Amino acid sequence: MSKIVEAAPVLVDKSKTPAERVKQFKKATGLSNEEAYAAMHGLSKMRTSHQTVKLHSSKSDNENEDVIMTIDGTASTQISEIKRALAEIIDPDKTRKVKGKIVELDHYKDDDLKFGVYAEDEKHLYIVHYPKVEDQKVREKKGETVTVVVWRDGHNKPWHFQEWK
Repeated sequence: MSKIVEAAPVLVDKSKTPAERVKQFKKATGLSNEEAYAAMHGLSKMRTSHQTVKLHSSKSDNENEDVIMTIDGTASTQISEIKRALAEIIDPDKTRKVKGKIVELDHYKDDDLKFGVYAEDEKHLYIVHYPKVEDQKVREKKGETVTVVVWRDGHNKPWHFQEWK
């Protein structure tokens, strides 16, 4: 955590391009693309719209010197921009096989049908959009453990049903 706080000010340095900021942040922290993205995601979620957060860290090589990172509205915007740039570099898998307990979601908008799958290996709820032709099967399988293949257009895009396994 200390290395992340020490390296975080580079993320809001407007004199560098997003690619240069990502490269310098990764070099300073020793993180992979995925780990750097997760760190930036955590930093960007630390403040609400009316808050400013200050992170303090002691440098490991000089205990007397503190590093302070202030996350305010401007910094949060800069971190979000860098995070989007890094998300494009990571380009996660567009399809995924998910196994878990299926739950029906009650929020329907127009023809936008969704069900949830609580993944067994994660504590994560996948919200899956599905076509009307699958509605009866989804209702029949509610509460059961299922395996489905889902796809999405890109990072932070919604998951869509592809097939039952």
